[in-house]
Amino acid sequence: MVKPFSCAFRSWVLVTLVFSTAWAQSVGRITGTIKDQATGKPIHSVNIVVKGTGFGASSNKKGQYVIKDLPVGEYTLIASHIGYKSATKLHVKVRINQTTKVDFVLTPTIIQLPGSSVTALLPSEEAERSHAFVAVIRAEEFESRAVSLPEVLAQTAGVQIKKLGGLGSYSTLSVRGTSGQQVRVYLDGVALNSALGGGVNLGNIPLSNVERIEVYKGTIPTKFGGSGLGGVVHIVTKRAGSKVGSYGLKSGTFGTHQGNVFFSRSYKSFNYLAALDYTESDNDFPFLDDNGTRYNKADDEWKRRQNNGFRSLNLVGKILWNPAEKIQISLNNNFCWSYKGIPGRGSYQSKFARLKVIRNLTELSFLQHMFLNETVTLRLKLFNSYYASDYRDLKAEVGLGKQDNHNVTRTYGGEISLKFPLGQYQVSSLLLKLKQESFLPSDRLHNEQLFESRRWSYLLAIENAVVLFWEKLNAIFSLRQENYQSRFYGDYTHGHWIPAPARKRTYQFLSYRLGIKYKTIHWLTIKGNIGKYHRVPSFYELFGDKGATIGNTKLEPEQGLTYDIGVRILIPK
Repeated sequence: MVKPFSCAFRSWVLVTLVFSTAWAQSVGRITGTIKDQATGKPIHSVNIVVKGTGFGASSNKKGQYVIKDLPVGEYTLIASHIGYKSATKLHVKVRINQTTKVDFVLTPTIIQLPGSSVTALLPSEEAERSHAFVAVIRAEEFESRAVSLPEVLAQTAGVQIKKLGGLGSYSTLSVRGTSGQQVRVYLDGVALNSALGGGVNLGNIPLSNVERIEVYKGTIPTKFGGSGLGGVVHIVTKRAGSKVGSYGLKSGTFGTHQGNVFFSRSYKSFNYLAALDYTESDNDFPFLDDNGTRYNKADDEWKRRQNNGFRSLNLVGKILWNPAEKIQISLNNNFCWSYKGIPGRGSYQSKFARLKVIRNLTELSFLQHMFLNETVTLRLKLFNSYYASDYRDLKAEVGLGKQDNHNVTRTYGGEISLKFPLGQYQVSSLLLKLKQESFLPSDRLHNEQLFESRRWSYLLAIENAVVLFWEKLNAIFSLRQENYQSRFYGDYTHGHWIPAPARKRTYQFLSYRLGIKYKTIHWLTIKGNIGKYHRVPSFYELFGDKGATIGNTKLEPEQGLTYDIGVRILIPK
């Protein structure tokens, strides 16, 4: 059974909420309209940035924009759009709980715009305007409901969720019929998929800190890279400086409790964020036990699920620094601890089997607009992930024999990307990504180090986007050269372990993608995509384990040719 909130935890949360509420009251917002100086008509997709902060917005089809939850103070606003001269508004004052109106009139120009205009779209809008079919689920759609991440994703067309049990249970997803390990899952741009194999468990990722979820169906954008076939799910947590303070306390059936605290502030050129989420549940829901006799209804009886409790603690920290007008440096860290009972299957319930997981993701990035000249954007990124699992079944209630396993997966890597325009209607991107993954399992029951597997990979990609026919036709083409080298360092001496044909395997392949978007009229858009993708065999598939899986280093990567075509219809309100 999982213990409820302790008094100390409740008191800590309540004290924090008092300060968070006070901070949340010291905000205002800015609204306005953007118009064309020559025609007087509204301009949509204009990028409005609050200089020196992480705040910004993009105008809608009526030329209107809104910047919410902006701390009280005096700011400088910059509006920019391809084909127009940038405009600046100085000394814009934001007052407590008031709306400040700031309008812009932009002058058309044929001069090439600076690099900041090339990256004008906010991340969520960039996803929605993608040539691929993308579903963007915003926090407003789920933050008022007591739902989990798998439940939210299950409501998305083309997504299927496989869930084993109640809250916190192992949950994987499938996009358009692909398997869980064929779909790439990212948390704030850092991959959760591992070279070990299997799908990503979505059951221990809380929604309280999530700003939006992007589901790319059937395509993998170049900026993500990685081995996969089914698409990408990108989970984006809240931005530093986007809000000031919030909290939540929830309670439900089967001993379920949840508490979260969110805090974010801006100070001069710094934006910072801290968030905490704690969830616990007994998960002792009733089920009909057939006592192992499926066709004998006479001995069926209702029982409560045992040893199904779940606890998780998630901590998110972010720092965003703007040392200069065109430079951003950010540091993000996402920590997760979870502890769950393993109830067994059907009528064979366990009482003592347990699984503990620790996951930590860290990312350091550097972004500079107007690098080398006024048209190039440079991004550097370093990332690290640590994943450790402890599985204990000392009474052999679930598996075959007693088990006490400790497995560790580590990932290190970095990437560099350049984005630059080629003329007024064409933008190119270059990406180089390097990564190392290692998997080190151990058997604590026998005090043995089982084996070690490592994988080195690099990716070189080029992407070109072009706008034609008065911005009605958009096309994007990308090429990716990928190289993977996997190596096994075990000795194959444990038990009945059958050795794989080789200890080392290298793969090289070329992937491509072509996407087209044609806007016929203002409410109808036609999209089409075609791409060739690969998935590299996992460590288990290549090298096996200590008995359940026999490795085969002769395996070739999975290949998939995906294509789709469809329309997007916007119904005016």
